[in-house]
Amino acid sequence: FQTGLNVTNSISLSTGTDKNQTYFSASNVDAKGIIPNNKLSRYNFSVRNTSSFLDDRMTMDLSFMYIKAKEQNMLSQGQYFNPLVPVYLFPPGEDIRKYEVYERYNIARNFNTQFWPFGDLGFQMQNPHWIINRDFFTNNKRRYIASAALKYTLADWINIAGRVKVDDNISVGEKEYHASTAGLFASPAGAYHQMTSSTQQLYADVIATINKSVSADLDLTANVGASIQDIKYNSEGYGGHLLSVPNLFAFQNINPTLATPSQFRYRDQVQSVFASAQLNYRNMLFLDVTGRGDWPSALAFTKTKNFVYPSVGLSGVLTDLLHFRSPVLSFAKVRGSYSEVGNPIPRQISRVTYPIVGGFPVTTSYMLSGDLKPERTKSFEAGINLKFWRNRINLDVTAYRSNTYNQLFNPVLAPSTGYSSLYVNGGQVLNKGIEAALGYTGKVGPLQWTSTATFTLNRNKIISLLSNYQDKVTGEIISVDSLNMGGTGSYTMVLTKGGSIGDIYVTTLSTDEHGYINVGLVSQTVTAAPNTYIKAGNASPRYTIGFRNSISYKDFNLDFLINARVGGVCVSVTQAIMDRFGVSQTSADARDQGGVVINGETIPAQPYYEVVGGGVAGVGSMYVYSATNVRLAEASLSYTFRSSLFKNRIKGITIAATGRNLFMFYKRAPFDPESTANTGTYYQGVDYFMQPSLRSFGFSTKIQF
Repeated sequence: FQTGLNVTNSISLSTGTDKNQTYFSASNVDAKGIIPNNKLSRYNFSVRNTSSFLDDRMTMDLSFMYIKAKEQNMLSQGQYFNPLVPVYLFPPGEDIRKYEVYERYNIARNFNTQFWPFGDLGFQMQNPHWIINRDFFTNNKRRYIASAALKYTLADWINIAGRVKVDDNISVGEKEYHASTAGLFASPAGAYHQMTSSTQQLYADVIATINKSVSADLDLTANVGASIQDIKYNSEGYGGHLLSVPNLFAFQNINPTLATPSQFRYRDQVQSVFASAQLNYRNMLFLDVTGRGDWPSALAFTKTKNFVYPSVGLSGVLTDLLHFRSPVLSFAKVRGSYSEVGNPIPRQISRVTYPIVGGFPVTTSYMLSGDLKPERTKSFEAGINLKFWRNRINLDVTAYRSNTYNQLFNPVLAPSTGYSSLYVNGGQVLNKGIEAALGYTGKVGPLQWTSTATFTLNRNKIISLLSNYQDKVTGEIISVDSLNMGGTGSYTMVLTKGGSIGDIYVTTLSTDEHGYINVGLVSQTVTAAPNTYIKAGNASPRYTIGFRNSISYKDFNLDFLINARVGGVCVSVTQAIMDRFGVSQTSADARDQGGVVINGETIPAQPYYEVVGGGVAGVGSMYVYSATNVRLAEASLSYTFRSSLFKNRIKGITIAATGRNLFMFYKRAPFDPESTANTGTYYQGVDYFMQPSLRSFGFSTKIQF
């Protein structure tokens, strides 16, 4: 590992008159990660101009942004091309420093090849220095964003505005595997892959805004408009094993019989109309109503061409409505709302398609249920906001409940049907929770102190999946009460009726009828229960707590944030494999103690960990940990030099030192439970040779002219 570094430089300039204002900014980010050759370089340029015409009745807003970035060897987790695997599993009796010379001259091939005498050991392991210096992943990105807006005031109570935005993103990714890279991914000469993708987005809308007093006590604010969003995506790739010339990374040197050309493209479009209105009664009672209709292209070839989702909310300031004020309660507001949202089905599944493989169409495909519907969510929310002692203390509490249905399922069909699977709507998931914040703003002696404590709690329950659906073609009854969402083998996430999204299931040890772990009389070791999973818990926390404080004294300012995640479980496959290889502290302690105690008896450590620490094929139940943790998430100290020190030539200079993820007050898992290598709904709460979480320190200087 090395110390990561992130350097940001930025400059912004603004000038103008009361009729025309111009703004320009430029910034650069250069970063390197904790693993050598993991780098990021990014440049941002933006310019914006705002002008007013026709006696300020018309305003025009133009902007342009250009972003250029290069990413190199971006890592997350897993065993392929991950230098942490050979580092973590390296034999303690060996000296790893001699493998820093990761390549040596090969007489037979007349050039340098990888030096790694251990082999892949079933994990496609390579010399870690070879991985970071000879297996290169780069991604070059260019992005252009241009927007224009024009607003015209028809009268003092109504205006109409139009906006258009174009976003063009181009990415070129390359993979270069030098000769003698692991044979699963490259020929003896190496391998080369290139993928070019582009995304073009167009968004435009027109909105009329009304702000008018209906009467002396009633004000109306309303918007009505229409929009269109059009997205075009195209990706093309070509790559494969190099044919004859080692380390010549070019298409001409790729073996055509083993090449992997790829192409994928789509176009999405959503046309929408929308409206919203708020009635304001004397700034005490507010009624909000919205409505939106979407016509997404993904619903083509279905009976449901569009969907409409409304919302309504009512809020009132009780202290004004009831004409109530006291030295203790200075403000009280209650609110309640109901809303609906919709999501279209995935693109390109509303019509049966036949993919082309090897130049020929595949003869089997999925079956449609006859009519696919968009997913819908209906939500209720209620809250209260209270302020005490002249607004020094603020309490905000919200409770919510949402119901999601018409989710999409893709169960596998019997081969006799002539189809591989079926797309059908079904399922229902219930979410409910509480969000609360308690804050204080005031003085404690000479100190200005602002403090906020937050609390969040969420529970979800799978009410149903797919129940008793009858196939209209075969008459077959299809029910799905459980869905395996994938994992590592010893760990998986499963959706079950009555369960929750985020439920983790793990493999377990074989036991007898009394619940004792089976131990072989001769082998003196345990066995894994075949194809048996038990529920370990849920990856989501029971609740989270945050405590942020800001303390100011003259020109000094101190901020810090403490975060607590309480509940939930996580699984460490890294710990399991390290135990299996005998390189962990846990396995060392077991050897020192003469073995592992099972059913009150001690059995040898090595055969025990060879079973339970099998990694993807091991026993996940032995590597489940509490995800509860409490940490100092952030702290910063700043000082501002006032303009008087510079004779008002400079408005001010602020210097600040910041630290993030500084240390843990409490943690039981062998890795940071808040780290994740996946931003999706599933595959959470698992560590598979993930990079360790980082403590970072920063320094910044801000100069204002």
